[in-house]
Amino acid sequence: SIKYAKRIQDAFIPGEESVKEHLKNAFVLYKPKDIVSGDFYWALNHEDKFIVMTADCTGHGVPGALMSIIANGILKEVIVKKGIEEPSEILYALDEELFVALNKKGDGSVTNDGMDVALGVFDFVENTLSYAGAFRPMLLVRDNDFIEFEGSRFPIGFYGDTEKEFTTTTIDVKQGDSYYFFTDGYCDQFGGELKKKFNRKRFKELLLSAQSMEMEEQESFLQYAHLNWRQDEPQVDDVLVMG
Repeated sequence: SIKYAKRIQDAFIPGEESVKEHLKNAFVLYKPKDIVSGDFYWALNHEDKFIVMTADCTGHGVPGALMSIIANGILKEVIVKKGIEEPSEILYALDEELFVALNKKGDGSVTNDGMDVALGVFDFVENTLSYAGAFRPMLLVRDNDFIEFEGSRFPIGFYGDTEKEFTTTTIDVKQGDSYYFFTDGYCDQFGGELKKKFNRKRFKELLLSAQSMEMEEQESFLQYAHLNWRQDEPQVDDVLVMG
């Protein structure tokens, strides 16, 4: 049944080829910790825009996979049916709809589930990229240097009575730019001689060293580096990197 569940989850996650159809030099490194995943990515071509998102749902395995299916349905409702395209507005709507979906019992109890998200909207007419994040950043490599865009310090879903604020950052896209959306699984992997986390600093150095490669080669390079770091250590979390 768990293998059949993977087929169901794979059915709504877009294939890497559908991403490359709109972003010709791109890759998706997707390695679930278990057979099904709490990490998922989403991509949609909508008029003159291409929307990409990486999400890390609460937990991994079966609970995370169920969350990803709920989130996928909400995304279609928010973007396709309601026509919301501005990144921070998508996050506000996703936050509200997810909270409602997970708290329908009416008994006063609140589900402490949610997800961390990095979302980008490429506008092919204006030649811009608009980004908004919920606890997940976006990395831009330009002229062999990093520009890091930090997401808002709020998750999607339950977060007490805190009033959340999601913001959109819009930048001009330049020839030669490389953009990366990722969950925390790659950086949190234990390994190396001292069995420590790979961490964000090493991850950025790894990406910088791969800039002479095509995106497809970068995917293979990141895959190799991940396995080389892990050695005999078990995979600690779902891994998702989009470039």
